[in-house]
Amino acid sequence: MEKTFRAMNTEVTVIIDDVPEQLDWADQVQQLFQVMEATASRFSVDSELSRLNNAPIGNPYMLTEQLYDLFAYAWKCTLQSDFKFNPLIGSVLNRIGYDRSFEKIERVDSVLDSTYHYGNAQLSERFDFDVLSFSDDLRSVTKHKQVNVDLGGIGKGWTVDLAYRLLQDDLQVQQGAIDAGGDMRVWSNAIPWQVGIQHPTDEDQEVIQLWIKEGAIATSNVMHRRWIHHGNLYHHIIDGQTMQVANSDIVQATVLAPSTAQAEVVSKVICMLEASEVNNWVSSHFEGVGYIFITKSGEIKLNRDVKNYVEELNW
Repeated sequence: MEKTFRAMNTEVTVIIDDVPEQLDWADQVQQLFQVMEATASRFSVDSELSRLNNAPIGNPYMLTEQLYDLFAYAWKCTLQSDFKFNPLIGSVLNRIGYDRSFEKIERVDSVLDSTYHYGNAQLSERFDFDVLSFSDDLRSVTKHKQVNVDLGGIGKGWTVDLAYRLLQDDLQVQQGAIDAGGDMRVWSNAIPWQVGIQHPTDEDQEVIQLWIKEGAIATSNVMHRRWIHHGNLYHHIIDGQTMQVANSDIVQATVLAPSTAQAEVVSKVICMLEASEVNNWVSSHFEGVGYIFITKSGEIKLNRDVKNYVEELNW
């Protein structure tokens, strides 16, 4: 059985091989995505995230369980990545023109070696370990200075994980796949799922095929979300340490990890690093994660941990 719908500015496809007792499973999955989008979108003035962004500094701000759990996990990844991944990039994205949903922005398709604009980040926007305080007991966040939170990428991966737990744990679906624009979760007690990794600029061409029984996958790419603002070319991956558009020889990274949210975080960071830095950084910050990345020159590199997630790999 298959269900396809649009949410979070992407196409979401859910496939299951066995029918759960609750026949409204597809509606339940779609509702998960709709609720999270309405909760955590920075583009909607009525969303809970927008209200948090506009809340005064210095006072605890109570959040719903959905947003608190997502934001707290995102902040955990921020600290674990030494602020390379950073959800406090909303102001930077707004300033460079990514201030509305991407389907409303004119996309730019150009060659792999495009030159991006790198401005000077204000010192006040650079990482600060004490900028936020979290209270698990109150489910509250206190902002100690004004920040603009963006949870778009990790929110999509997080919701894929929620849908996976709903289908496998709650509804006892034994075999399924969830794909939200490249953020995926697959599971099977029999035949592995075949997952193709697309070429960075040609979505009809697969450069690698993976066969996976159980795993979470996310792919980040600097080519798919690019635009021109005030005559300068930008993409959407912002280095959380410098608060500037990532400048790397890597154009695409696919990560296999215990959760889709974690895979999303690590794939983003890999696109901020030089190819020579990736192995040491991943092994020291997110040990056990598998990665496959493609450079501007077309070179494909992967680490040994990929084998822990796949039954077979073909390239």
